[in-house]
Amino acid sequence: MADDTLKFESEFSVSRGGFDDSLREIPLFANLDPRALSEVQLVARPFQVDAGTTLFRQGDPSDGLYLIKHGEIDILRRVPGDEAVRLAVLGRGAIVGEMSSLDHNPRSTHAVATLPTSGYFISYERFQILQSDFSAPAFAVMNCFRREVAARARTVIDGIAAFVAAGAPPAAPARSGAAKWPAPASPSTIDERVLQSLPFFRTFRLADLREFIEPLKRFDFTRGQLVYAAGEAARSCLIIVRGALSMNFPTATRGALFSVRGPGRMMGELALVDGGPQPLACMAREPTIAFELDRIQFELLRKGGSLVALRFFEAVTSSIVATSRKANAHSARLAAERPSAAASTSAPIVTPTAAEPS
Repeated sequence: MADDTLKFESEFSVSRGGFDDSLREIPLFANLDPRALSEVQLVARPFQVDAGTTLFRQGDPSDGLYLIKHGEIDILRRVPGDEAVRLAVLGRGAIVGEMSSLDHNPRSTHAVATLPTSGYFISYERFQILQSDFSAPAFAVMNCFRREVAARARTVIDGIAAFVAAGAPPAAPARSGAAKWPAPASPSTIDERVLQSLPFFRTFRLADLREFIEPLKRFDFTRGQLVYAAGEAARSCLIIVRGALSMNFPTATRGALFSVRGPGRMMGELALVDGGPQPLACMAREPTIAFELDRIQFELLRKGGSLVALRFFEAVTSSIVATSRKANAHSARLAAERPSAAASTSAPIVTPTAAEPS
């Protein structure tokens, strides 16, 4: 653990019924059925920390994640100049530290308890067991974490978009409805060996690859073509095979770039995960080939129950966590460079008066 004052209670100090009730108080798990909730019971154990305790520091490897029942946690990010900015204050019902457990990368923020805090801790090792299970109950639990990450990413992106819009001339009214796409083709026109060389498909066995791509459609986008309009209802996600797609904040003069994704990456999945509209405009940066997986297919895979579903949602998870990390980094830079940017974001982003945790 990042701090040796972190305290764990006996796993038997809370009755099973009390444990159920306590977990259901966390909004993340409020709608889980008993079988899925039992998956959480198997991996979670109570913790408590004093005010001032550092749960983890930016750059640390993940040791696990925290479900907050009582208390308050500051989320801070170090930016160039060794300054720390506050990205959020998380309290009752929040989840803290999940991204590093989801994508296996180092911590991207500090987490410091500002009040005495208690709740439930899920160790990294136990979380990986849960994450690698493709049973329906385990998938239901992981879907909760994915929705939470997607929702947070959307909140930060919306805040950045508001700031970008405030600093640019008024944009033309957004075009309503879905973007117009070319006629589809069969994905079988792409050699399977080419597909297996892409990061997205590397973990797929050949039989699983064929099963996965059989219902998909291939689309060939021209450079500059609108793929998803900002605010468009979620209808599908894309797996990029060749070329590149970009996510852009719309402005009157040009689209302010948020990110570019190339072969083996996804686009459009965040809206399918959290059920909201497309957060940003998506454009083809160059001639691009992509496979489309529609909403119905996405929802079928989201139920789990197969190795194909597990492999696909590993990629989905990696993509939404990468989006969330990028959004947080972008937001922290805005807060550091232009403190007034903090006022335009949905989440509290201010420069702390206290020194950065050591």
